[in-house]
Amino acid sequence: MACSQLVCWTMTGLIVALPTIGWGQGTGAPLRRPIVGGVQPAGGDARMARPAPQNAAPQAAAADGGKVLPVGWEQLRPCDASPDLQAILKAWETESGKIQTLAGMHERYVYNITFETATVASGKFFYAAPDRGRIDLEGVDPEKLNFGPGGKKLGAGGVPYTYKADRNETWVCTGREVVTANELDKTYQTFPLPADMQGKNIINGPLPFLFGMKADEARRRFDLKLLKDAPTQAMILAIPRTQLDSANFGEATIILDKQNYLPFAVKLVDTARTTETVFKFVPDKMAVNSPNFWGYFSRFGIKNDPFQPEFHKQGYRLVQQRVVEQASGEARK
Repeated sequence: MACSQLVCWTMTGLIVALPTIGWGQGTGAPLRRPIVGGVQPAGGDARMARPAPQNAAPQAAAADGGKVLPVGWEQLRPCDASPDLQAILKAWETESGKIQTLAGMHERYVYNITFETATVASGKFFYAAPDRGRIDLEGVDPEKLNFGPGGKKLGAGGVPYTYKADRNETWVCTGREVVTANELDKTYQTFPLPADMQGKNIINGPLPFLFGMKADEARRRFDLKLLKDAPTQAMILAIPRTQLDSANFGEATIILDKQNYLPFAVKLVDTARTTETVFKFVPDKMAVNSPNFWGYFSRFGIKNDPFQPEFHKQGYRLVQQRVVEQASGEARK
């Protein structure tokens, strides 16, 4: 989908070498804003899904020989960070903490390295503090995208990946539960959240840093490295230090717009390094704290409260209802 906390968990949730864009070769229609830097992607299928299970004590890899420690991030010493990186993290915390509502568009590219395939989707996202988020994604026909010369990601043999439209799906966090809907088979699932994951604690989701978190918490939960620091952009590498975060991704790279500290792009690589998911944004086209925030939904055909979906009234069938487990490993009844 974490503004000050979480705008959306996935977005539930990124990067290939393009000379002008840097990540996610092949940017199609609406997003054309250049991005500084270039990181060659892996590939994969990290989709929006239920929150990561809280069924094991968080663990962190220590510096002495990779020993695994059964401790939560609160007990970890902040990772080393240069003065420049610390300043960026603090500014990111300050600016994202001002956000009460946010709306915008994004593109998602999911790369599968094993089969050298990619799926493409575009959509819209909405966030309302402190714990409500929504993402609507629609598959995009690659034939309608302008990849440009050399725009597609290349496989090991130098042959471009095979691109196809991704499936249509919706992800909603109501503050009390997460609801996901699959348009293809008209089904939806609900995942109730335990009390300790509601509200601001929702930042423990798969993309906790997407729109910022507390600088101190970021340094405790992740090993951070400033890869690039330009006048208008910063690129940060984040490697999880706890078992919970490691369950969601092996590493993440974030490109920030330093004018407003919103993301240009986020890359997630899974721990097996076979899946990469790239999300792209246009920060200067995001609506931040807009007085017309609630009017955006009707423009996209969303009726009623967008954070209280009524899929059962739209012909969708409930196929499963699972309870997100707490850190203790005991599911709430």
